[in-house]
Amino acid sequence: ARIQGRLSEYEHILNSDSPNDQVREQLDYDIGQLQDILTRLKIKRNTCSPISRLPSEVIAEIMNMVALEDQPRRTQSGSLLEKPTRASIGWIKLAHVCREWRQIALGTPLLWAREIFSLRGAHRVMAERARGAPFTFVFDGRAGTYAQDNLRFAEDNIDRARTIIVRDVALKHRRTRANHQVWPDVSKH
Repeated sequence: ARIQGRLSEYEHILNSDSPNDQVREQLDYDIGQLQDILTRLKIKRNTCSPISRLPSEVIAEIMNMVALEDQPRRTQSGSLLEKPTRASIGWIKLAHVCREWRQIALGTPLLWAREIFSLRGAHRVMAERARGAPFTFVFDGRAGTYAQDNLRFAEDNIDRARTIIVRDVALKHRRTRANHQVWPDVSKH
């Protein structure tokens, strides 16, 4: 009823045949106000859902578990021009569910420190969001993660490396392929 009353206030503008700058400015202002109200209503609606009753620490732990299984990955073509898809951003899509989940993801540095080269060109943003968390560097020959910028970044931040994984690398001095090497080698400890 309140919304219908507000809409009836606009009837004269909506039915007007003579648009002018003043009407346009007023409409832009009103649209902005309505978008703000709509955003606030959506936030309130989200807080009413059952999952919103979970503590943020539990949601962060769920995100960590999802991240173990669904890491961001390069698109099929690996092209710099191809935009990532929802499928290719892996666990990061959880940060797109709502504002609260985005804040939880941004406040969980270990999420961002995993497989820091998984999305082409995003390692600097991921490192910033990882804050002081130790990195996992994954170099994958199939995914083309050996770009000079990645190698320089890893070299500059080697003191923050928790794990370095090298997958599917063609060895130049031999005609064999190394499938998977991990540093530090935890099997010897």
